[in-house]
Amino acid sequence: MSDEQPLIFFDFKLDRYGNTRLDVNMVTSRTLESVALSRLVLSANHSSRAKAKDFALNSTFVYPMLNGYIWIGHDIIRSDYPRLKKAFAEINQDPPVPKDIIDISHFLMSKTKLAGLAKMIGLGNPSRELHACDVNIRVLSSALNASCQYM
Repeated sequence: MSDEQPLIFFDFKLDRYGNTRLDVNMVTSRTLESVALSRLVLSANHSSRAKAKDFALNSTFVYPMLNGYIWIGHDIIRSDYPRLKKAFAEINQDPPVPKDIIDISHFLMSKTKLAGLAKMIGLGNPSRELHACDVNIRVLSSALNASCQYM
């Protein structure tokens, strides 16, 4: 990866079983090739106290995966980051801080041709059962490749 800054695609949410889950995919900034992939169940569907204990144990893995990197994802600013901050506050720890955030939801609301292409491919479609990180990477990669063909 030389001196390029890796990008972090991530999704932090409750899954359909009530478990707190974090999907993280570290990619190169030039080619969006995956360098590291992590899918963690941070806390199981049980009492609040037990969830906090689970998260406290897993926070030592989560913090270095996210802290100081550029984050990319769908609705990170309104959804994922507030949930992440709350989870860290519940265990009395400082949350990881991004170097910068690229929120894909802002891109989707734009009227650009690339936003239209992303919508056609399925970015941000909540009915899909694919992992959000993988969908975001695939769509951005396809959109970038398509735009380069027309330049």
